[in-house]
Amino acid sequence: MTAALWPRELDAGLSHPKLESLKRRNGKRQLGTIGRGNHFTELQLDEAGCLWALVHTGSRCMGPAIRDLHTGGERLRGLTATSAAGRDYLADAEWAVAFARANRARLIASLAAIVERVLGAVPVAESYLDCTHNSVTRESGLWVHRKGAIPAGDMESGVIPGSMGSATFHVLGRGRADALNSCSHGAGRAMSRSEARQRLSERTVTRDMRDVWFEEAATERLLAESPSAYRDISRVMRAQRDLVKVVRRLRPLLNYRAVTG
Repeated sequence: MTAALWPRELDAGLSHPKLESLKRRNGKRQLGTIGRGNHFTELQLDEAGCLWALVHTGSRCMGPAIRDLHTGGERLRGLTATSAAGRDYLADAEWAVAFARANRARLIASLAAIVERVLGAVPVAESYLDCTHNSVTRESGLWVHRKGAIPAGDMESGVIPGSMGSATFHVLGRGRADALNSCSHGAGRAMSRSEARQRLSERTVTRDMRDVWFEEAATERLLAESPSAYRDISRVMRAQRDLVKVVRRLRPLLNYRAVTG
């Protein structure tokens, strides 16, 4: 990737040579890519008939590498925020959030260009929303680590996708301090990936995606991400209606999910 395409805010140095090497080798190559797992991109329609684009992805290889380096492979490790190790982790974690934000922006720009060329639909710049669901921030004197959760401060905008093929919700936070001004970032899994591969069939995927365009040739490889492997997003939203207010509900029209790298 040329220097012109690499965002300036990502030039900040990381805390360890291994991370710097990974940034040069893989980070620059992966910027602007979706990745695997539950990450996807989608074209959606809201209740008013307006077309929206969704990109659900994050920091790619960099986030897990930062986590593993600072935890030393332990599942749970505490760090003193003011120590050298704590400051290094916080700086690296902030960099990963910036990478994820730049990654989504690059993808949505590419998708918008395709939609404009094919459909003649021009993006509305002020409608752009970006939402992070893995971050560490200082709030009211505390360090708040959200993993699988998004900020939901009073009137704070958020995006809550379900699974591929199910509804997405644009929301405003209600600022519930007893929930750390947070809410769920999505539906959450009802089955592990291995369980879904054992229990679900290609027919399940086809049924779940019957009203959505998707890559049918990849149906077998999508078993673990079928909507049936996830909780019902509508029930999840009802369960957290005291945390967020729904602004709009969007249904999927076309879903693309990478099944490799």
